[in-house]
Amino acid sequence: MSAGDRLEFYTSPDLTSWTLQSSFGTDPDQGLKGVWECPDFFPLEYSPTGQRLWVVLVSNGGGGPNGGSNTQYFIGNFNGTHFTSPQMDVLWMETGVDNYASISFFNEPKGRRVIIGWMTNLMYANDLPTGDWRGHMTLPRELKLSPDEFGMPKLTSHFVEELAAELHRSDQVYVNQEEVTIEPEGVLVLSERFNWTNALLHLNLSFNIGGLGERSSLSICLVNELGQEVCTGKDN
Repeated sequence: MSAGDRLEFYTSPDLTSWTLQSSFGTDPDQGLKGVWECPDFFPLEYSPTGQRLWVVLVSNGGGGPNGGSNTQYFIGNFNGTHFTSPQMDVLWMETGVDNYASISFFNEPKGRRVIIGWMTNLMYANDLPTGDWRGHMTLPRELKLSPDEFGMPKLTSHFVEELAAELHRSDQVYVNQEEVTIEPEGVLVLSERFNWTNALLHLNLSFNIGGLGERSSLSICLVNELGQEVCTGKDN
């Protein structure tokens, strides 16, 4: 359980009487401090060695890599009462700002470690408009441990395979081999080129924005019939 700026591990023989066995995070100080909440704790196999390692997820109300709330994680070992990790610095589940309080399913039928998070950020959660509902959950993702560029275990996530049935329908696959030039200040509307009817889309886009000067940029916007849009992009 979370206990302010640390985690506490309890055991119980009957799920009624609980005994504090250990704590993690403050002796020594590890990761980003502040208020730790919504912890999750589970084992994962590290595929290169077959070793079973334990992962702790901790949500922080502030201090994320791009501001606001985010989820950090620790990789270590657990002996039944004590979790230990050599990790001192922060490892973030992602650098985006819209996955908070992710919790995994227990006893998932296929043996996977699948999480769903709260798709918002405490920087602006109170400003979301309220209609039939307020806010969303993230798409389900499967967690795995994979080696990083230094050969150390790193937490990775991928959308669950069940989404592929909807995202990769054979009658909704469009491939454009033609190179399209977008003039400066120009706009390319993809929905006018392809007859999409899927509610979900999986887009593979490749761009070359060279030769436009040092201050060129590219924006990709998803727009609905109400004129609402979500944009991302890249500055050169």
